[in-house]
Amino acid sequence: MLLVANRYVKDRFIAEDVMQGAFIKVFKNIENDKSQVAFGS
Repeated sequence: MLLVANRYVKDRFIAEDVMQGAFIKVFKNIENDKSQVAFGS
């Protein structure tokens, strides 16, 4: 995920912040996920 974020922002430190923000959003809303596949998929 860091590599993808780095492609968008072109700065490793900003990419780390973007990635951390994305993980925070995911974990705050994980109970709302109704999918039938594993989270890692």
